[in-house]
This record gives sequence, structure tokens and C-alpha cells, in this order.
Amino acid sequence: MIFQLVKRHAAEIFTSVIISTIFSLYSTAFIGRILGLEQDLTVSILPRCITVALALSIVSLFEGANSSLTAAVVVLTGLVGANFVQAVLDKLKFRDPIARGIATASRRFNAANCKKDDFGTVNSV
Repeated sequence: MIFQLVKRHAAEIFTSVIISTIFSLYSTAFIGRILGLEQDLTVSILPRCITVALALSIVSLFEGANSSLTAAVVVLTGLVGANFVQAVLDKLKFRDPIARGIATASRRFNAANCKKDDFGTVNSV
């Protein structure tokens, strides 16, 4: 059943993953530049919206990047997303369970594997 649901909404899922990834990377780099962060610090926080293991692997490719800062930023991003994503979606009046599931997954996928939402359905995130 879940496989059929994913297959039916594959275009939306993959499009949102690509857009959220690009937005996350560019917005983080842009904010780092606006704040005047050193390049090493900006590179350290770039992979903030993926799992800690992947973020540390990516940051290890860059000389001078701070892996401790990377891990802390990834965990903080996950905690903030886990605590506030549903409230933000409610404020923005997102009601579609697929849209809510994709938005929730793109913001806090490293905080949980499955979330029972307010509509009584289980959305894998």
C-alpha cells in the first residue's frame, strides 16, 4: 500500500526533495555570506538538512571544515524542525496529507522515521 502511494506521488516527492535540497544549500550559503561568516564555517553548516552521518561524510571532503559544528547544526535543525513544522503547516493551512508528509519529511527526516498526524493516518517521513 505505501509503495503504491509513493509510486503514485513520485513526481511530487522527487521534485520537492530536489527543490528543498537546493533551497537549503543556497539559503545557508547566502545567510553565511550575509552574516560575514568565514568560508570554513559556512561550509561546516551547509549540510544542515541531512542526517549527521551523511553531513559528516560530506564535510570531511572539505579541508578546514569543523565536523563538530556540522553535527551540532544538523541536530539543532532536526530538533527545531521536529518541534515547529506541524505548527507552521497549520498556520499556512496545508491540509493535504501528502503535502504535509513531504514538507514534514524535508524538514525533520532525521528526527523520526514515522509520524502519526492529526488526520489519523500514518505518514512515513
